[in-house]
Amino acid sequence: MTEKGTLEELLRVHFPGSEIIWEPSGGWDDLELEFPKWTGSREDWTLSKRIISYDKLKWTVFSFLSYKSKGMDGIMPIMLQQGFELLAGKLLMSLRANLALGHIPMSWKHTRVVFIPKPLKPLTHTKFLRPISLISFILKILKKLLDRHIRGGVLIGKPLHQNQFAYRAGMLTQTALF
Repeated sequence: MTEKGTLEELLRVHFPGSEIIWEPSGGWDDLELEFPKWTGSREDWTLSKRIISYDKLKWTVFSFLSYKSKGMDGIMPIMLQQGFELLAGKLLMSLRANLALGHIPMSWKHTRVVFIPKPLKPLTHTKFLRPISLISFILKILKKLLDRHIRGGVLIGKPLHQNQFAYRAGMLTQTALF
């Protein structure tokens, strides 16, 4: 089997129904920027400023291990950590805008998948490999800021119902299905 055939089989087994795009028709450099044609409400912008402050952004960026694996964007935490003072203002404005507008850029949605062998299993079958998805580091920052807001603010003021499984330790998908 060819390398491409092997990758196609891994994706078919681990991500059934997904679309495999080896490269956009015009190449990666020809992708156009997308600009939302809407504006967030005053409440959306106020909330985004409360969730994403300079101090929270700094805490989040420096909470990652410096050499954590990069996603498709090629950005590693060390890059933002070393240039934080220079980049913080633009990053703050960008993340606030993304949250207030409810918009995630297409480039942040691209995921790099790495297949890791399961312990003590032979590499003879695709089921013996575990996919790890590496997303954009900027998206990881936004996710962590939102998670901090939900866990440290929203859930304290309004606890979850006993039958709610998200954001609760020990509440597994299997338990919810049972």
